[in-house]
Amino acid sequence: WALGLYLSDSLADTHVANLRSHLTNEARLASKMAVPYVEDDAEGLDTLAKEVGQEIDARVTIIDRDGWVLGDSDSDPATMENHADRPEVVEGLSGTIGVSTRYSLTLGYHMMYVAAPIESGGTVVGVARLALPLSQVNAYTASVTRAVAIAAAIASAVAVVLAILIARLTTNPVRKLTQMSASIAAGELDHRIQISSKDEIGELAEAFNNMASKLKDMVSTVSGERDKMAAILSNMADGALIVDAQERVAMANAAAERMFRLAERDMLSRSFIEVARDHELADVLKRCLRSGQQQSGQVETEPDHRFLRMVATPIETEGEAGCLIILQDLTELRRLETVRRDFASNISHELRTPLASIK
Repeated sequence: WALGLYLSDSLADTHVANLRSHLTNEARLASKMAVPYVEDDAEGLDTLAKEVGQEIDARVTIIDRDGWVLGDSDSDPATMENHADRPEVVEGLSGTIGVSTRYSLTLGYHMMYVAAPIESGGTVVGVARLALPLSQVNAYTASVTRAVAIAAAIASAVAVVLAILIARLTTNPVRKLTQMSASIAAGELDHRIQISSKDEIGELAEAFNNMASKLKDMVSTVSGERDKMAAILSNMADGALIVDAQERVAMANAAAERMFRLAERDMLSRSFIEVARDHELADVLKRCLRSGQQQSGQVETEPDHRFLRMVATPIETEGEAGCLIILQDLTELRRLETVRRDFASNISHELRTPLASIK
């Protein structure tokens, strides 16, 4: 719109300049035609003004050196007032081309006046003045403004349509990338973006697809390792627990559940002393956390008289110090060792008497 207004003003100024140049040339021509009449037939100037005015379709006025009208194409010179104070007449009498644009009280609209000096024998004896209403310029400006406004409206509509199309072409791939990001965040790693463009959006889409593929491979690898670890922990005969720096249980396997007669959900987030219910086991854990080195110990639990061996190894859990606890139930081994000792003692006692007799 700003460009349209600028073009409209520029065309109007150009039209006014062309009109001024055209009137200047015709005023000079009229001044030359008036020279013979000024010298020999002053009364014929009015007829000349009317003929020239009709020919060029403009108002022609012949004015003498004192400002009195000698001929006019539209009015009777005798009824017209003195024009000596008109700006264009003053300039014309000074020997130059006079140009003025002003509101005509006689006609009731704006006019453009151009006055050319009439010279005879090297002396300015009057001026030939031409006038045209600016209504023509205004009509031309209005038509140009309408044309520019229509062109600007069409250009704006086309620009809006193109902007919408370009926005869709630009935002659709971005929307697809956003949807894919949400899908990846939701764990749908099989989702892919189909974008055929080779621009930056296409490169970004390809990078997203590659990232999704690599994430899927990584997740598969991690899931496989996790499943293996879960299978190992579930089938271990020894109890395994992970305890954080605050001595809270973060993980426990099935063997630990059997040893402490608690489900894993009942052990999680509880302190180790609450789960183990044995201060000697808790002391082993405290030594490990305090020293940062592996600690071990054997205890006999009360009241079931089980013998447990505990090994606490320092690890990191979520960036903090923690411990991996391995618990071995040695109760059966202790019982078998006791049976073996008792058997050897009994055999020794029973064989002592016969051996003594034989001896």
